[in-house]
Amino acid sequence: MRRGLLALALALGRGASAQAEFRLDPPTYRVSADDPARPVFTLTVRNEGREAVPLPFSPVTREMACPALQVVRNADARRVHDSGDQGCQSAVQVLRVQPGETRTLPVTLPVRLEAGEYRVRLRIPPPGGHPARYVSADLRVWRRTDPVERTPWPLLYRLAVRLSGAQTHVLQDAGGRLSFKFVDDLSLAAALGTLRRWRLDPGRVDLRAAPPVRLPTNTNPYWPVSRRVTVTPRGSGFTFTLTLTNRAGEALNIWHHPCDPVAVERVQDSAYVYQHGNGPCPTVPNTPATLRPGESVRREVRWDGRDSLGRRVPPGEYRVRFAFGAATGETVFTPK
Repeated sequence: MRRGLLALALALGRGASAQAEFRLDPPTYRVSADDPARPVFTLTVRNEGREAVPLPFSPVTREMACPALQVVRNADARRVHDSGDQGCQSAVQVLRVQPGETRTLPVTLPVRLEAGEYRVRLRIPPPGGHPARYVSADLRVWRRTDPVERTPWPLLYRLAVRLSGAQTHVLQDAGGRLSFKFVDDLSLAAALGTLRRWRLDPGRVDLRAAPPVRLPTNTNPYWPVSRRVTVTPRGSGFTFTLTLTNRAGEALNIWHHPCDPVAVERVQDSAYVYQHGNGPCPTVPNTPATLRPGESVRREVRWDGRDSLGRRVPPGEYRVRFAFGAATGETVFTPK
């Protein structure tokens, strides 16, 4: 009896003290000083507490909105960037990570830096009555003339990433250093978890997550083109069809590209579970689809019903959003 009461007390104590865990990945981000792209970290939130964790979220960029970031140069401890709590000028949603959930979110550093080593610190907005939390990561900006930091045991790193289930867009070996680009933050988090379990230093490889796809937001509501989206189950997956019909009295050209974006998001928390168009794209120009009055054009996309780790998505409401040139369509569906 006493032993049972003691176990219950310990469990309650752990539950009362449990809280959300935050991590900024990769722990060491390497980028070339000549790279025009801004560094994009991944914030992982694992909520082991009893309250939802609110995070500012941009529905346009699909990133953490207006992150409060500090960047300190290691050589002289000088703060070279501090966005503070300036608030957001754009539309922001509140993303709530529920108890028991884990969520990843891109965090973009809004400045480019000269060559050197830096410490990046992100302030987590505190929920009511709680102190602010901070997470940090290292940033190394290197020159092309710097010596390459080679990856030790490259075959072991490759095997760890493959067995993690993570899906990659690109795997490169540049001068003996491995570089992985993952399809999304979920795959990046899975690869990092496996590397840590295998006790392989993630700082000895370059790890990136492809940015989330962004769908056109400037579609003219008076454009004389009707849009219809249908969802057809195909085995364990789905076929999505966007049909555009010319309602004007004259012919229209719709310019489109093979990498026009597609995304499937979970309605509950706006998390992407499938994306197309954020990876390497064929270098071909946009091509026109000419529609005479009353004519239609279709775009079909197939999805296997799984996330980037190959797991079937759980039942619930999902929204497919995809584009054909400047035209976008969306609909909500429910996998069984």
